[in-house]
Amino acid sequence: MAGRVRRVMAIDPGRAKCGVAVVEPGGGVLHREVVATADLERRVVVLLARYAPDVLVVGDRTGSGPIARRLGALSEVRALGGVVAVDERDSSLEARRRYFQAMPPRGLWRLVPAGLRVPPVPVDDWAAVVLAERFLSSHGGGGGRIGSFAAGPRARWSESHAVEPSARCEA
Repeated sequence: MAGRVRRVMAIDPGRAKCGVAVVEPGGGVLHREVVATADLERRVVVLLARYAPDVLVVGDRTGSGPIARRLGALSEVRALGGVVAVDERDSSLEARRRYFQAMPPRGLWRLVPAGLRVPPVPVDDWAAVVLAERFLSSHGGGGGRIGSFAAGPRARWSESHAVEPSARCEA
């Protein structure tokens, strides 16, 4: 993958469920959903075929090691060059905020302070959108230029579950 990133698929890993999103530079969210962790590989293969992303990123916190290894074993993911780790810090808080921007509260719920509102549905898909945006912003902003990733090492999950320190993606 040389040049520009056209699409990013991001996974917000979890023990029971994962958020999945496909995002284009400039903020275009093509797809987002929450899937059971047990069904993740099957769903990722379908979405890779449908959206043809240039890179697959996975949040680096809860349950990320086993999920990254499982995804990295897929031939479709290996063809992308592996799994890229993205700093997942505070992505759930940002996801909650993004949910309420897209789905503003109605009626009396508008009077409840934002910090006390709890989304009525899981927001793991919104967290995946946040992870994709972090990757894009750390690789050339909205343009999503990859630079050294095109010819150099990508952040891969090794057998020891570690990420190459020079390839971590932190926003």
